[in-house]
Amino acid sequence: MQLTAVVLNAGLGELSIGLEQSGFKITAAYESDEKARSIYELNMNMVIEPLPLEEIDAKSVPEADLLAAHLHIVPALSTADAFRVQKAQGKENFK
Repeated sequence: MQLTAVVLNAGLGELSIGLEQSGFKITAAYESDEKARSIYELNMNMVIEPLPLEEIDAKSVPEADLLAAHLHIVPALSTADAFRVQKAQGKENFK
């Protein structure tokens, strides 16, 4: 029996490609960015749902063995960078 996966924030398909190479069958994928969706569809030869993560109804997500997500993480600012941002915004009393 082949394991199945649903991919959120699917991006260009790199996570899905890795999952397929690991033996998973991608049963559904979601991505809000139109350009990323079109590239994903070319890379994966499947239609992707055009929904942002916040709008996905959990009850509509197909059952799968794995729920995977490509996370878009913004690096934290250093204290010096945060000070410069505050100063640029006119908030000189940053502590």
